[in-house]
Amino acid sequence: MGVVRMGIVGGCLSHQPGIPIKQLYHQQLAGMLTDRGITLRTLLDRSFDARYSERLADLTDRGIDLALLHVRPMAVLENSRILVRKEQADGNAFRINGRLWGGAFADPSMRSSHSPSAQRFAKRDGNLRSAQMFEQNPGCLGRVNLLLGFLLGLHKRVVAETLSAIENAADLAARNDIPLLVMGPTPYAGGTVGRWLCMQMNDALRQRSSGRFTFVDVFTGWQLEYLFPDGLHVTQDGHAHVADRLHSAIEQILEQTTLKQDTPTAGVNA
Repeated sequence: MGVVRMGIVGGCLSHQPGIPIKQLYHQQLAGMLTDRGITLRTLLDRSFDARYSERLADLTDRGIDLALLHVRPMAVLENSRILVRKEQADGNAFRINGRLWGGAFADPSMRSSHSPSAQRFAKRDGNLRSAQMFEQNPGCLGRVNLLLGFLLGLHKRVVAETLSAIENAADLAARNDIPLLVMGPTPYAGGTVGRWLCMQMNDALRQRSSGRFTFVDVFTGWQLEYLFPDGLHVTQDGHAHVADRLHSAIEQILEQTTLKQDTPTAGVNA
């Protein structure tokens, strides 16, 4: 039985709290692949940004045979808003979205803004509290934040940046002879605009995938009960659905090529 080492980039879905380890999608996928005589070993990148090439390069150096990039729903939603968090680890700092004035971003990751207007805004406690409510409130204010960004076309910049970052990662994977899977954002049920933005990102990835990477369509067959009440995080049944869609995509790759496999050794997933 051969061993395939799969590198995974894409936030918390691969190690989601509240889901038993054996029920995470990549663990369920590993069980499905045993029928093909494949032992799957997963190497997880736990980063929340979208520097896909950088993250994939790190995993490539560790020796992987297959790669999966997952575009997080929040990478789409947070970067399409008027007000966005300044740093992932700092929930109390906000900035005006630099895409409003054509700010240059190599990829849709959380980055500090040096805009004077954003810095003045953040220095005033009253405005900061308002910004935090405007950004994080799941009700009216949070949706207005996203709707205003949508009306101003910020989502178009996010899609373009994401596609560029994915294509750079695809080039890296091709140079290293590593089959690349790209999974779009899981469906979002926290509002009409957010749901539409995730669908648009999936459609854009599907259209761009031809010959460069294998697109994993998790929207097909998705059911509302695959999400927790927050409308964002995926339930155990949702992980089973993701595993099934990934399994179908890997079967497609196996029909076209032979994955590199190593002789199995004792140990657990990296």
